[in-house]
Parts: sequence; C-alpha cells; structure tokens
Amino acid sequence: MADTNTTYTPEEEALLAKGESFGGFTQRPIGIGQYPYVTVDQTQSGHMEIKDETPGSEKLVEIHRSGTYTTIFPDGSQENKIVGRNVVIVEKDNNVTITGACNITIHGDSNIEVIGNKTERIKGNYTLEVQGDFTTTVIGESSTSVGSDASFIVSPNGLGQFTLLTGQAGSTFDTSLQVLGEIQAASISSDTMVTAGTGIVAGVPGATPPGAEFAGIRTLGGITVGAMTPSEPGAVNAVTSVKSPLIAGVITTDIRGPMELIRQQFNTHIHPTPKGPSGPPIPLMWWGYIMAANSVFARLNYNFDDAKFGDALFLTPQAKKYLDLSPPEVEEWQQNDIADNLVSRSRYFKNPTANVYNTLSANATLIFVSANNDPANTFTQPNAGNAALDLANTTALFIIELNAFKSHTDNISGLTAVSEDSTTIPNYDMIQTMGQQMLTLTHTTDNIANSIPLLGNFTSLFISGELASNNTIIHTDRLAMDAANVGGISSLTANQINTIITHVQTANTLIGTRRAHDWYFYAESREILENYYFVKKFSTMGNTNLNMVNNLIGTDFLKSNLANT
Repeated sequence: MADTNTTYTPEEEALLAKGESFGGFTQRPIGIGQYPYVTVDQTQSGHMEIKDETPGSEKLVEIHRSGTYTTIFPDGSQENKIVGRNVVIVEKDNNVTITGACNITIHGDSNIEVIGNKTERIKGNYTLEVQGDFTTTVIGESSTSVGSDASFIVSPNGLGQFTLLTGQAGSTFDTSLQVLGEIQAASISSDTMVTAGTGIVAGVPGATPPGAEFAGIRTLGGITVGAMTPSEPGAVNAVTSVKSPLIAGVITTDIRGPMELIRQQFNTHIHPTPKGPSGPPIPLMWWGYIMAANSVFARLNYNFDDAKFGDALFLTPQAKKYLDLSPPEVEEWQQNDIADNLVSRSRYFKNPTANVYNTLSANATLIFVSANNDPANTFTQPNAGNAALDLANTTALFIIELNAFKSHTDNISGLTAVSEDSTTIPNYDMIQTMGQQMLTLTHTTDNIANSIPLLGNFTSLFISGELASNNTIIHTDRLAMDAANVGGISSLTANQINTIITHVQTANTLIGTRRAHDWYFYAESREILENYYFVKKFSTMGNTNLNMVNNLIGTDFLKSNLANT
C-alpha cells in the first residue's frame, strides 16, 4: 500500500508487541495524500470524511470522533476499527463467503448460541487446540464415525489418566481392544479371551467388594508364562523365571535351579569388565535388569536382550575412562526429577507479579463493565455519561496492556518458554545468555561493575509493590462505583469519574513503561552484541583478509583504524 505512516495507537502497539496483527494491516487509516488530490470534510464535533485521489494511493476514509473508522484502500481492501462495542442484528438470512483465509482473534470470552441445528463441513483438515480444559456435554445421543484410523492420547508426557464412566449397561466393544498400558476395572469379561502383553494385576488391597483384595488371579486350569502352550491344571509354567519375594517355603525354579540360589549368586559375584575377575560388585538385580533408585535409564523402558548386541555393547577402556573423568553435573534432586518425569517450568519458576495481575485484571474488568453499561442513561449527572464512556475506553486499553504485561512477565520470569525462532521476544533463557556477555562487554567498554546489563531486562518483575498500590486505589474506585449505583442509576459526577480515569491511566503508564523498557533494553542488547561480534572480526584477520581490506574492499575509516591498532 502507499501508506507509510507507522504511528500506532496504544492498543495497536500492545497487539504488535505481542506479535499479533490488527486486521492484517500495519498502517493507520489516514495516509499522507498529495495536494490537491485529498478532500477532507470535518464536522464541528470532530467526525471526518476523507477522499484521497492521490495516484496510487486512492482511498476513502470515514472517522468517528471517538476513533472508530472505516478505510477502503487502493486495492479495494477494507479496514474497520471500532473503539467501542459492535452489534450486528440480522432479522433474516445472513450469508458470508470468504475466498481467501479468515483469521479471528478474541481477547475475551466467546459465546455462540444456536437455537436450531448447526452443521459444520470441513473439506480439508480440522485442528482444534485447547490450552485449558475442554468440556463437552451432550444431553441426547452422541455418535462419532471415523473413516480411517483414530487415536485418543491422554497426557503422553505427564501423569494424566483416562476415565470411562457408563451406566449399569456398561461398555461394549464390538471388536478387539488392544491396550498398551494398564486396564483397571472391577470386572472384565470377554466372549473369547483376554490377552495381556505385559501382565495382569488383580487383588488390590482395600478394594471392594469385601474380599476382593484377596481375589488375585483365579483359574481352574494352569498358568503358562512366556509361551502359548497350555499348562496342566494347578501348575505354573514359566519359560524364564517366576519372581517371589517370599521365597522361603515355596518351590520356585527355572531351568538352572532354585531362584533364591541364582539371586544370591548374582548379587555377590564381581565383574568390573565384560570379561575378567576381581573388582567391586555390580548393582543388585531388579526384575531382570540393573536399575538404580530414581533411575533415569529406567525411564527409557529398555526391554531388549543385551546379548544380541554382541561386542558392540562394550565400551573401550578409553571411553569408560572419559565417562568416569567427565561426569555431568547432576544433583540428586535433579536426577530424581528427570527420572520421575517431573521437569516443567512451573515446578521451578513463578511470575512474582501474577497475583497482583489477577486482582488488577478483575478490578479493571468490573470497572469496564460498570462504565460501559448504557453510560448515557446510567450516569445521569452533567457530562457524566461522556466521562463514563471515556472511562470504559481507558479501562479497555488498560486491560489489553495488562494482558501484554502478564505475557511479558511470564516470558522473562522463565515460567513460559519462547520458541527458538522467536529470539526477538524477551525471554529468560536468552536474557541469561546475552546478559552474561553484556556484563563482560560493558565492563570492558564502560567499566560497569554491577548487574544492570543483565537486570535491565527484568525491570517489570521488580514493581510488585507499585502494582499493589495501584491495585488498592483502583479497587477503592470500583467499590465507589458500586456504592454510587442505586437502582441502575449512578450518582457519580464527571469529576469523580475523571479521577478514576486518572488512576487507571497511572497504572497503565506504569506497566506500559516497564514493559516497553524491557523490550527496548533486550532489543538493544541483542543489537549491541551483534555489533560487537561484527567489529571484533577485524581484530583477528589473517594476512589474506588484511591484504584485501587494505588494497581492495576496506574503507578509509577502517584502514586508518587498523593502522593505528
């Protein structure tokens, strides 16, 4: 487009800072036209109509004094901005056809109520991502038909579980059911057979009905483990072994003899190398493989026959020596978290401004709702209706900035991770890396001997006290608005409402200034380091590069400085 004016309103700046767009455009509605092609009509109250016939920049603009506008650009694109509410009422049919893509961003809640039926037809793929909870309630029947494969994954990297609750009729699967994990049920029945790839556990202490905890696995026939051959009634046959902690008094054998004898031999023999005598004992046997308490290796769920690896299994003496001399620095609590798969950012980091943000956001939202509820008829004091409308707009901008501030502080506190391709967004991991380099650089260039080159990225995290003070004032304002509203009519004067506006603006300026500072400090740190690594290469040039600079590609400025170095 021909527009080049890139001055943004506060709400647009807040969206841009979060990496979001507003309508897909980065221009303000009014570009700089050329005389005499621009016609501007402005009313006494401030409404404007602009007709721009500048070649290559032809546009039509209608602007309401409140800031609401409609712009039609040279290519026929149209941009609408509404600073207040938007209400559309269609008494009959409404059809919308979009030939290109459609993007909708909603910063608040969204509610859709369909009185009749609703049909959605997607001819391509359908992806639904819900970052919070997801609840579906069907009063009648529900049917899902899948033409190909279907997968239902519950917490693949966490500790979640899948619960299926039905009525007395139970659940029926008219096909085979394969479960790679566990099935826990009071009763499982099959017309043919139940096959478990890993094992069957029955008889849980404390189970109901009474006596179930002693039920175990009962069969009139025998049990065969590790083969599909039938077992004689009353016998337990295992291809490899049977594990029994209460070995005394129980005959438990495998092809080599009693299991207790084998265990004792395994736990007492010594084997420092793949082949050879002497050395300290290896760890004790645990269910057929060597495991340690809170084992990271156990998390891999390894279950393969080592012997099949042959000599490739064994490390060379040099490799083992290297492992012994260079162990990774892992504390016991870190090892435990890794082994138990408990590593998550929220386990180690928190946002120190989160609590005050929550209360500030709640108070601001209530003020916005009160001020935006039919202000002309609710606030009846002279000029109070217009003041209430200004308060609603000011609070809406504050809520946008609050959300941007929350996202920013989540990022720089380490609570949320930023993708690797978003290095332009201030985040804890990048700040730590850059901050250490800036500490060294600024100490050399400016003799800075403190942590400001690092902490300058985190100023938003150090204003919890100021935020709490602002929140106390805004909370008091909200209570005053509630008390002044009797029977849907507010007794607040325009001056009182303007005082509340000032309080909201003060809080908005506080968080906006700190967030903008952190972003600027971070961006400049990145650029300074890029500048440093660029000019640093001139100090380490070899003869070939130095010759090219002095005789071919170097400017007089560069050659003069290199000569004096």
